Amino acid sequence: MNQVYVCGSYYHIYISILRAIFHQNPERKSLIIIHDHIPHLHEIIPFLIEGNFFDFHLAVPLTSINRTKTNKLLRALKRKSLLTERVDSETDILKFEEFIRTAEINIFNNRGGAYNYFVQKFSGSYIRLIEDGLGNYQSLIGKFKIFRREYIFNLVIGAGHDDAVKEILVQFPEKVVEPLRQKAKKLELQKMQDSLSASDRERILKIFLHDYSIAVGGEKNLILITQPFQYLDAAAKIRMYNDVLDLYDGQYSIFIKPHPRDETDYTGKIKYAFTEIPRHFPLEMMNLLQDIQFDLGVTLYSGALHNITGVKERIFLGKGFLDKYR
Repeated sequence: MNQVYVCGSYYHIYISILRAIFHQNPERKSLIIIHDHIPHLHEIIPFLIEGNFFDFHLAVPLTSINRTKTNKLLRALKRKSLLTERVDSETDILKFEEFIRTAEINIFNNRGGAYNYFVQKFSGSYIRLIEDGLGNYQSLIGKFKIFRREYIFNLVIGAGHDDAVKEILVQFPEKVVEPLRQKAKKLELQKMQDSLSASDRERILKIFLHDYSIAVGGEKNLILITQPFQYLDAAAKIRMYNDVLDLYDGQYSIFIKPHPRDETDYTGKIKYAFTEIPRHFPLEMMNLLQDIQFDLGVTLYSGALHNITGVKERIFLGKGFLDKYR
C-alpha cells in the first residue's frame, strides 16, 4: 500500500526515511509532507529529493494555519471544518488528495494541526501514529473529556484515542496507557538502523550533516540534551543548564545537543567548554555513528536519551528539577 509520512521535525523525517528503506517495495509509492512544527523545516526538501528516499514531496504549513487567529463566532460555527477548509484552500495538498486517501498515513504529532487535519479529513484511511516522545506513553484522557470532545463538540479527541488511528508504533508497547495499549505495536528502531547498508547510512548522514563532522574524543564524555521549555526565558535556561553541569564538576568533555525548537544561544554563556551538536541532527542518528560513545547522558526528561545506544549511563533529572526555574 502507498505510504504518506507527515513530518514536523528532523526526528520525524529520520524515522520516515528508515521506514521507507526498511519497507521498500517497487510496487508502491511514497509521499512525504513536511509541516512547520519546527520553523523552516521545509528547507530540507531539496536534500530529500537528492537522497531519493520518497517519490513525492510537499510542504504544508499545518501548524501556522492551525494557529491562525479567528473571530469567536466563526470558530463556533465552523469549529471542526475550519482547519480542513483553510489547509485545502491555502496549500497544494488537494493535488495529492486521492493518493493520500488510498494510502496508509503515518503521523507523529498526537495533537495539533497535523493530527487534527488528517484525522478529520481522512478518517476512513489507515492512520498510524508513530512515537514522538514520552507523550505517547502518558496520553491518558479522561472518559468525560473524550465524551465531551467526541459527542458534544464533535471534535477530534487526540493522542491516538480517535477511531481513525488504527495503530500506535512505540518502542515499548507494554508501557502505553490503557485503553490505548490495544493499538500499540513495536517500533523496531534498532532493527531498522541495524539493517541499513553502508551506502544508505551515508545517504542519510549527508542529508542531516552535510559537510559537518562530529568527533568525540576525551577520556570521559557527557552529552546534555536540552528541551524547548518555551515558558522559560533564555536567562533561566542558561542558569538551569549551568546548574546541571555543576553537578558533574567539570569531570567530563561536554557535548550539548539543543532541541531543534530550543532557540537559546548557549555559546559563551555556559561556563564550561562544550561542543554543540547541530540542532537539526536527530539524536537517534548517533546510532549510525558507531564510533561515538558517551559515558554519561543527561537531560531533564527528554525521551530521546532512551534512543541512543552509545551512552553508558543515562540520568533523567525530572520535572522537579525544572520547577526551581519557573
